Formats: sequence, structure tokens, C-alpha cells
Amino acid sequence: MLRAAEAVDLDMTVERTTLGIAADADADVVGFLPVEAYLAMWERLMRRHQNPALPMLVARVPVETHGLIGFLAITSQTLGESLERAIRFQRLWGSLDQWSLPEYLGDRVVLGWRSSGPDSRLGVRAAAEYAAASMWVGLQAVVGTTLQALQVAFSHAMPVDVTAHAAVFGVAPRFGAARTAIEFDRAVLEVSLPKAIPQLSSYLERQCVTLLAPSRSPTPTVIRAKTVLRQAMLHGAKPSATLLAKQLNMSHRTLLRRLADEGQTYRGTLNETRQDLLRADRGELHVTTTQQAALLGFSSVSAFHRARRRWAGGDGQP
Repeated sequence: MLRAAEAVDLDMTVERTTLGIAADADADVVGFLPVEAYLAMWERLMRRHQNPALPMLVARVPVETHGLIGFLAITSQTLGESLERAIRFQRLWGSLDQWSLPEYLGDRVVLGWRSSGPDSRLGVRAAAEYAAASMWVGLQAVVGTTLQALQVAFSHAMPVDVTAHAAVFGVAPRFGAARTAIEFDRAVLEVSLPKAIPQLSSYLERQCVTLLAPSRSPTPTVIRAKTVLRQAMLHGAKPSATLLAKQLNMSHRTLLRRLADEGQTYRGTLNETRQDLLRADRGELHVTTTQQAALLGFSSVSAFHRARRRWAGGDGQP
């Protein structure tokens, strides 16, 4: 999203500074933002620019901007295959599995989007509009022609101006609906893509599978979990799986399942984050041993010392 915003000449210096991302950092390697940080970023952008069309503008960027997923979509053989892959591998370009697989209602297809929080929140509304617009813009880009949505619905209230929304979707969206969704003609899924390259597409799909494989480390959920845990500890909050799940906008059970799918546990993720913070002691944690133990969420200094010896194999250093 940072790259997309910069592609339409939005000054993202404040956002990069707030998120601790260097100005010259490659958007493909900075990792996933915690959901809360992403929503807060949208809120700041919307308030700063005072433009209800902002999510639509940011969405109007080349599909290649989405990296590996974008190239996989372009080289697929049909629009249906492209869409299925984009949703199957969506964790590679977003924080959560928020797009549901296509629902087929006779000659129509419905794509549903799961919101990240209450519809009354500005960041949630903007994020939902950007997600829907970027999906629709992306589908049109890979097929190489203008598509006509049959219906677009958002669960939040209507902005003051929806002119740009209607221009993106080809139809005026409906607001205050039961859910956010895009509905279109099922026949377009059979359209062959002009830049289809089956061999390259198969190779790119294997790369996506590898990136999501449980054996790969670090993995998307682990990266996001470590980011949230690190920030919580640095701000004096006692880490817990319940708090982590809430901040990642998922249930406790879903968090544990996602970590397990990626070959990790909550305890293992927490301990790795603690070790990372201890290694940063030379530049970030100028505190006493007692303070370190409290900061990292240990119940006692002795438990902290035992953990350090265990991590270090007996020498007491991380």
C-alpha cells in the first residue's frame, strides 16, 4: 500500500517515519504491518488529505505493484484462474485472509470482503474501499479491458462524494449493506488473459507455495506476531496470546492455528522476540536486569535468568 500511495504522488514520509520504515526501503522486504498500524495509517492519510476518493486513487496503480502476486495474476491463463490464485495466496500481499473464495450464484459471481474492525472507524472504511477498488482495478488490468460490476456494496456509511467510486467500478456502490462485496458476470472468469505464460505462471505459483510453506521462516503470521509483541513489550505491556490475537484481529484459536500452520507456537514466537530484544540491548534496552525481566514479560528475575541460560546453552548470554 505504501508503494501504491507513492505511485500516485502521495507524500508518505510521515507514514514511513511513524512505522519505522526507511525512505529507501524496498516495500517487498519490510514485512507485514500489524493490522492496527495499517488502519491507523489509513486514518492519518484520510484526515490529512480530506479526500473521500483517496482509496480509489491509491488503487489505480499497475497490477505489477503487487509484486509476485501481481505477476502470477498477469501470467495466468484465464481471469478465473488469476482470481483464484490471488485469493489463495493473499497472505503474501496482505495482513489477513480477508477475501473469501468466489461464491457462484447462477450466472453471477460474488467476492466477499471481511472487515478489519467496526464500520464506524475511518481506517476500517478506507481500508475496505481500497481493498475492493484494488481488486477490481487488478482484475481489469490482467484481462486488459474494462469490466462492468453488476453490484458493489460496502457495509459502512456512504462518504460525502462517491463520484470516484462509481468511476472505478462502473456502477454506484451501495452503502450500509450487510457486507462488503463485489458482484459481476460469471462469464468473464472464462476470458483468456492476453499475457498468459503457462510455464512462467507455474514457476511463480511454486514460488508462492514455497513462501507460504510451514518450513519457511520467518513466515507472514510470525513476522506480524513478532512486530506486535515487540511493540507491546517496549511500551510496557505484558505479552499474552489473547492480547496478540486481538491486535492481529483474529481469535485466539485462529492465531494458534496460523502459527502452527507455519511451524511455530505462541511460546516459541514470544521467546524469539525476547531474544531479539535482548540482542538489541546495546542500543535499545539500557535498563537493569530486573527491568529487563519485567519488560520481557517474565514473572521473576530467576525465570528470566533460566531462559537466558537455556537460549544460550549455558553461558547466560543471548
